Amino acid sequence: MPAVEDVLADLATHPPAEPTPVTAIRGRAHRRARRRRVLVTAAAVLVMVAAGVALGAAVTDDPGDEVVADGGTTAPSSASSTTATTAPPGTTTEVPVATSLPTMTLDPATGHEDGTVVTMVLDEPATGPAIVAQCAAEAEALGDGSTDVTPWCTGLTEMPAEALTPFTLSRTIETPDGLVDCAEAVGRCTLGVRVGGGASSDDHSAPLVFRADLPPIAGPEVVVEGDEGTVGDGNTLLITATGVEAGETIRVYQCVVVVVGGDDARVCSTARSRGAVVQDGPETQLVFTAFHDVLADLPGADYAPEWTACAPCQLIIEVGERSSPVAVLPMEMEPTDTPIRPTVALDPGGPVAPGERVGVRAAGLQPGSRVPIGWCPAARFQGGGDPPCLFPDPASEAGFPVDDDGTIVLDGYLLPSAGFQVGGADCSTPGTCGIGLDAGDAFSLMALAPLDLS
Repeated sequence: MPAVEDVLADLATHPPAEPTPVTAIRGRAHRRARRRRVLVTAAAVLVMVAAGVALGAAVTDDPGDEVVADGGTTAPSSASSTTATTAPPGTTTEVPVATSLPTMTLDPATGHEDGTVVTMVLDEPATGPAIVAQCAAEAEALGDGSTDVTPWCTGLTEMPAEALTPFTLSRTIETPDGLVDCAEAVGRCTLGVRVGGGASSDDHSAPLVFRADLPPIAGPEVVVEGDEGTVGDGNTLLITATGVEAGETIRVYQCVVVVVGGDDARVCSTARSRGAVVQDGPETQLVFTAFHDVLADLPGADYAPEWTACAPCQLIIEVGERSSPVAVLPMEMEPTDTPIRPTVALDPGGPVAPGERVGVRAAGLQPGSRVPIGWCPAARFQGGGDPPCLFPDPASEAGFPVDDDGTIVLDGYLLPSAGFQVGGADCSTPGTCGIGLDAGDAFSLMALAPLDLS
């Protein structure tokens, strides 16, 4: 696979704000590479129930799928373990729409677009407090009161039922299941009013009829170069994202796919992930180094993250606050007998005095990322999970920048003083504490250099 020098180019034009300096990006390859593209789609499960607002609707399907590479579909995921059910290539999902009869009138009743202001007239007069919200069509799917469905709605407003004020419509709703385009179909979203407070069942709703000639919503597009065929341990991928805005964060993870209860579950690792803030939209680029092994907490009774081969492996790319990834790419890692894993070593490495300053060298890390380095207990507490490390200074806690070769080299790193304890462990006992590399989830370590403060 190509080296960094052979893969990069236009990064200096639209660099991420951090953590890689622009001067570290040197060039983009001019080679006949197959580009893998993933477009954001607006298919997601939504509901019109929020803080007691419940509008009648019917669920027609499970639309929680987004289009991924090679024509497949997979359910959205976050950086933690989630269940992802895979559909056959080319599968399409019916768009859910409201099926209940309108119980209030909107003016205008049709021709809606983003920012349209409508007035509401209930089918029969009412008095008292009212809750108004615009939500997706699947009101009754999550309307049994057991689920907080507020994230599936927008514009939640309280007002008197006898004096309903105009409501401003939004074309899109950002939900935990992805972005929904209310213009997809008549009744894809509804506007609803609940009279009498959250415990009431006096509900009124009307389907929204957006203009049919509205242009498609332009979402982020991601192009990944360097993942053609198999990917070697430590190989570089060039990620180009378009349709992004300045200030949005791009996050890249590797995930291992496991089977849980007959379904595919995606276990993503924050260790050796990459994040960068878009400095100048609508296009930006960043480099990601893929590794054969990931630090993953595979399904089990206890929290016990271990280094494991990323197979089957997926590359997940998130942009901004969107609840669904904008790219879910299958990635085949080449086999290796010596996987690259993070290491950390001290100089001097033998017995050192408490409170002394030593050199620290970490390797096997994600170039361009930042890694916190702290004082950590060597043993994980029973039941799983490492107690949080302590940090000698703000720089250690914020994270040190990783160089292009995946290393961090520090001089004069402060060690704990005599009798210092970390997570109940007395660092005076050799091997009880160490200098650790934080894995990014506040519980795990990527590597630890044991301390001997004798």
